[in-house]
Amino acid sequence: MSIDAAPVVAGIRVVALEETGSTNADAMARALAGEALPFWLIADRQTAGKGRSGRSWISEPGNFQASLAVKVHCAAGQAAQLSLVAGVAVIGAIKTLAPQHGCDNLYLKWPNDLLVNNAKCGGILIETASDRTDGGMIAVIGIGLNLVSHPEIQGRRVAHLGGDVPSATQCTYLMAIAAAMLSALEIWNDGAGFAQIVARWLAAATPVGTEVAIHTGAARIEGTFAGLADDGALLLRDKSGRIQRFTFGDVELQAQAGTRAE
Repeated sequence: MSIDAAPVVAGIRVVALEETGSTNADAMARALAGEALPFWLIADRQTAGKGRSGRSWISEPGNFQASLAVKVHCAAGQAAQLSLVAGVAVIGAIKTLAPQHGCDNLYLKWPNDLLVNNAKCGGILIETASDRTDGGMIAVIGIGLNLVSHPEIQGRRVAHLGGDVPSATQCTYLMAIAAAMLSALEIWNDGAGFAQIVARWLAAATPVGTEVAIHTGAARIEGTFAGLADDGALLLRDKSGRIQRFTFGDVELQAQAGTRAE
């Protein structure tokens, strides 16, 4: 990886590896072992990555797989907000890399997916652990983007960014995302500025009124996307017109019925 010449990006140290099982697991292990925070860990290839609900996320060379390990001081329940914080940062970074394209086909999907042409091209995974040294938390923010290739997953629409950002490399993405993450974390301010994050996330998300279904594990509820609650929970207007609130679930765009974007 051509990042050896830039061991510090946006003021944050970078650990660059040719291969790792999981950037999140590796970053968390290093943080718990006492490695100084914050730091980015980026790998050419990830062989045992994880998505939400324990799904695998295998990333081949040429794609982007990196994790930011950082200290946060917020209530335990607020750590999940980092999915939205990272989503705002990542989509903002991509748009700075390809302003001429506009990226009008690029959207965020609750809670942690990036879609291009209504197919998943990236995801975010947040993991936390208590830090007994000062009562804060170690947060690892994992970001995976399909840049040059994507897996074929039966029943799910998956894509890669491809020509949307034709000249960008992993290093280019890291520099853009690291700067955007720094800005987004400052706005979030350990949860105090979350309302600003919600507003920015909604501006970059699938539009309010989009027909969706949410799978909770126990049920599948159809309706239309009605925005986010103040705490970042998904709001869905069901078929009866009632607004329902969800803090967990997989969202499916109805236009993709039978071929879920996940």
